[in-house]
Amino acid sequence: MASLTVTSIKEIRCPIDVVRAQFGDLKHHIAHNVHRNFEFTLHASDERRCDFTQGYRMLGLPRRDEVRLEREADGSLHGKFVEGSSQGTETFTTFESLGSDSTRVQIETVVPLRGLMALAKSLVKRQLERDIAKALEEDRIDLEERGYPR
Repeated sequence: MASLTVTSIKEIRCPIDVVRAQFGDLKHHIAHNVHRNFEFTLHASDERRCDFTQGYRMLGLPRRDEVRLEREADGSLHGKFVEGSSQGTETFTTFESLGSDSTRVQIETVVPLRGLMALAKSLVKRQLERDIAKALEEDRIDLEERGYPR
């Protein structure tokens, strides 16, 4: 099966511990509508893992997925799309301290391409790049301008 990998990077002017906490805090994301183009429903959450439903649009088509987000021992996040439209997709979010008040965030997304998605690979890639860049900017605004936690 063909797959597509998209990597996005963003510098956020906040300490690494704050950035890591915000990225893994789905309750905060829901309560403060951090990502307006996504609909989240939280099912279970603890310090190491959360399970949720994610709704969004890809190439104009509605998509809905069951996602498991796990915090690794090094503080990185690993998302697994376990059921739904994007089943098999994985995200890997890593954090690198650039000093006491700045963090480099990298998100690598690996998407299996089936059916029409395989035929539209270049469109899917552009859409993913835009969506991930927008989500990273929304997280930056949430962290730098609105403040976390609140």
